[in-house]
Amino acid sequence: KSGQIDPKRDRVFTALERHTYCRPGGAPYPIRTIRKGDWLYMINFEPDRWPSGNPDFASPHQGFYGDIDAGPSREYLIVNKDEAS
Repeated sequence: KSGQIDPKRDRVFTALERHTYCRPGGAPYPIRTIRKGDWLYMINFEPDRWPSGNPDFASPHQGFYGDIDAGPSREYLIVNKDEAS
């Protein structure tokens, strides 16, 4: 019922690397996390990078915001990229 199968395993470690060519030089977007119970610790090693790809960098495979699949969200970002946030 708790979702925990082995009580000795009380934490989860995860890593995220975005390796699509959507930033100059193919720079990744590295994040690491540790989850234990109700706690989540997350560290972004490159917080100044755009997670979905640079808005001013056209990747050869998908254009601007190259790490977002084609769809309404991506289209909205592209259409409104010059709007103040």
